[in-house]
Amino acid sequence: MAPRDPSHDETGAVLILALVFVVIIAFMLVALLDLTGNDLLNSLNLHNQRSVEYAADGSVDAAIEVVRYQAGAGGLGGSCPVTSFTGANNLNGVDITVTCSALTPTQSATRLVQFTACPGIASSCGSGLLQAVVTYTDFDTSNAPSVGYSASINSWLVSSAAR
Repeated sequence: MAPRDPSHDETGAVLILALVFVVIIAFMLVALLDLTGNDLLNSLNLHNQRSVEYAADGSVDAAIEVVRYQAGAGGLGGSCPVTSFTGANNLNGVDITVTCSALTPTQSATRLVQFTACPGIASSCGSGLLQAVVTYTDFDTSNAPSVGYSASINSWLVSSAAR
């Protein structure tokens, strides 16, 4: 039997292939972990943004009910309360302040009120996170005075909480 020629020996070829395979898998895992990290961060940001928007929504709903049964509240020449949902009374862990202002109603016997939800504790914040315009009717179907007989939402505009 003739001795083997060491120049044609393949003894280390499997080791090189194994190392190449390990390096390729490592690069793929690093890329996958990076994508997973981004997805987790995006999910957290979306959750926080939705919490703020839902808090604004709930705060305006509550403010609409507060003004509904107060005679003259939100009417022309009447006062319009500022409703704060802060500290222990916050919603979804988010502080929200709702301001309201009287608009000129299209009919007598109604109040037309615009509500604006602002993040944090603010007396005004421009367009805010949410703006709602509500018409209150203070007379029932027989035209008898009845404060807060009905409330109709004319518009409900939500701005993105991502700012």
